[in-house]
Order: sequence, then structure tokens, then C-alpha cells
Amino acid sequence: MRISAPGITILPPRALTPILSLLTTDAHITASVHHVFNYLTAYSERATYSPLFVAPLNLGKSCLTLIHREAAHARAGRPAFIFAKVNALLDERIIEALYRASQVGVQIELVVRGACALRPGLRGISSRIRVRSVIGRFLEHSRVFVFGNGGKTETYLGSADWMHRNIYERVEVMFHLRDPELARQIFAEVIQPYLADTAKTRFLLPDGKYIRSREAAKLLHMRNGFVFNAQEFLIGVAEGRDSLQTVPAVERPFKAAGLVAGALKPV
Repeated sequence: MRISAPGITILPPRALTPILSLLTTDAHITASVHHVFNYLTAYSERATYSPLFVAPLNLGKSCLTLIHREAAHARAGRPAFIFAKVNALLDERIIEALYRASQVGVQIELVVRGACALRPGLRGISSRIRVRSVIGRFLEHSRVFVFGNGGKTETYLGSADWMHRNIYERVEVMFHLRDPELARQIFAEVIQPYLADTAKTRFLLPDGKYIRSREAAKLLHMRNGFVFNAQEFLIGVAEGRDSLQTVPAVERPFKAAGLVAGALKPV
């Protein structure tokens, strides 16, 4: 029996670094991870590492395919949205695909901690895209990707940011999280808290400048000065002081788009 944990990142000791991995005995995944390590050691190379997406071989192409699929759903009038949480968004092909998806009706929510070359909110180009950065005490390394898929929501986890060096110059892995219970956990513990954050959030404007969430209160549910710090809240959950049930609801546009529907309905 093989056991693997795709998505692991090696980091300095003592680093407060949230990462997401899947500990699994799924024979298809574990066999593919085995083949990836053979690829890393130059022992052997394969044409495909399915069900994994592996950079620099097909991870970038697979992400583009998922974005294009979402655009096709939107053109057909089916539910279509994209959520992505990454450290950086710099790859030109990914950005162009997101622009085209926005133009045909895909609602796109991006949490990009660091550098972002995409410009949201441009009329006729990216009016359905919103970008926020949440910078707190954690060295963020969790990457989450969610696609509405016409009402059949899919969640993916991975190690790669959407930037050229990760997609085309390194060995990185991305995989479909098929277990609905784990998808609900990712929503409750990662997506919803970060979308609800008002303490450390900065929104990216069309001109490339960032504004703090308190300067963009109309973009968030901020009532009577209410402040929510996602990372401090998650520390409280880990220490037993807070409950996931108390996270503020996500914004209405993404409820309408289906972010909390199907496999991603919060626990």
C-alpha cells in the first residue's frame, strides 16, 4: 500500500506557514506521485501523470483548460465562477484567459498575497474580476483553485503560483480534491475566512494601487465598524477559542455564483 501527500512544500523551521496537502491511499494518486519522483530523479519520464497536473509538463495548460471551460459555461448560460488563492499572479497566458472569461460573464474572485499583474475592474476587460491581498503574520503558501463548472463545483489544491517560473521552470503539482467533505473543510477553513477578512485585506484597483478594506467598505459587509482578522481567527480556532460557525458570510455575488453551493456548502 502506498501513502502519499501531494502538495507538500519544504520550508525553514519555525516558519508559520499554512500549507495544504492531501494524505491519501488513493492508488491512482499514489502511483502518479511515485512516477513524479522518478521524473525528479531522472529515473524515468512519462507522457502523462494523470490525475495530477505536473509542471513544467501540463500544469499551465491544464489551468488554461479549466478557465476556458468556465468561459464556455458562462456563454451557455450555466453557473460559472472562478476562485483562486495564490501568492502571485504574473503569467501572461493565465491573465489573458481570465480577462476573456470575465468578458463572457465569469465571476472571478482572486486572493493574491503578493505581486499581481492583472488589473481588475476595467470596463469591458475585467469588470467581473476582483483582487484582494491579505497579508498577516503567516507566511502564506496555500494555493486553492475553485471552478463553478456549470453547477458541478470542483476544488483543486497545488503548490504552484500562477507565474511563469512556477508553471514552466519548476516541478510543481496540482490535483483535484474529489472528496466533498474535504472540499467543505477547505471552504470553511480557508476560502470563507479570507473572503470575510476586513482587518488585513487590501483591494487592488484598476490603476494598480491598493486600498485597505476600510477605505472600500462598500466592497465588504462592514457593519458598525465590525473587523474580522482571518489569520487571528484561525489561530483562535486552533486554540479552541473560536468556532468556524462564527465566520461572517461570504459576499452576495459569490453566493449567487454558487461558491457556497454543492460540494462547497459550508459545514
